Amino acid sequence: MPKHYLQRLKIRQLDLLVAINDHRSLRAAADIVGLSQPAVTKTLKLMEADLGLTLFDRTNRGVSPTEYGATLVRHARSILAQLRQASDELSDLSGGIGGRVVLGTLLTASESIIPAAIISLRKQRPGVSVKIVTGTNDVLMPALIQGDIDLVVGRLPEFRYRSGIQQEPLYEEDVVCVVRSGHPLLKQGQLSLSMVQSEEWILPPQQTTLRRQIDRAFLGSGFEPPFCSVESVAILANRALLKASDAIGIGPSNMYQEDIAAGSLTALPLTLDISKSPVGVSIRSDHPLSPTARAFLEELKVASEGAMRKTASSEA
Repeated sequence: MPKHYLQRLKIRQLDLLVAINDHRSLRAAADIVGLSQPAVTKTLKLMEADLGLTLFDRTNRGVSPTEYGATLVRHARSILAQLRQASDELSDLSGGIGGRVVLGTLLTASESIIPAAIISLRKQRPGVSVKIVTGTNDVLMPALIQGDIDLVVGRLPEFRYRSGIQQEPLYEEDVVCVVRSGHPLLKQGQLSLSMVQSEEWILPPQQTTLRRQIDRAFLGSGFEPPFCSVESVAILANRALLKASDAIGIGPSNMYQEDIAAGSLTALPLTLDISKSPVGVSIRSDHPLSPTARAFLEELKVASEGAMRKTASSEA
């Protein structure tokens, strides 16, 4: 392999490698980078010829990275992430009112502290751009490590994704079980796990910390975990399903606070052995945040303090 070839790689080629890897299709990658498919095919062949390596295997179902391709893509992501960060820092140096933040969020925090933090950040930096990526830890944490996401906000993972990641708790949250107003279970008074175990539930995915806590709560009391009729972290869909069916939903209390206050949903009189869990922010430990991302983190901390004061006031 020519030793100096990699030093001559252009940003457009790095973008192309990442696009091919992510979409497993030369046609889709061509659309992403703004080239024709023949141009993408030619560029990839020239890169492989110069390197003397096969970067992607071609099949009838698309393309997949070889070991060499996966390695190069991983480094390409890191380079592109650092260039984006450099752009943010230059923007801050020149004016201090722009920049970009890519935020990963789980089910937990998107209803409370994130909107408040974004609004406050944009007051300070009118030109800032915030991209929100929703998902579970198994999707968001690898993207964080790769540099595609600046920080992840939500329930902190219990065990996985600790290597290379720095975690900072922001506040603790309660969990509540909710049903539509008028649900038959509300006529039965205080409920036990045996009374709800066979009901239909809307639950977060297995990969989430909350789902594991729910399963442990039932198993620890001698019951099988409840039947999951819908597995979802889509807040709007979950709310609509709960209001139109007899399913039981479970989630952070702040997520259903407005619905409960409005009377469209009601908290079930059910005690689950789920302790308060820390909501926090995860960042890469080996790369400092850009000035814009650091400013956003500070706004998250301020919003979290406000959320804790509000919770304390409501409990008093």
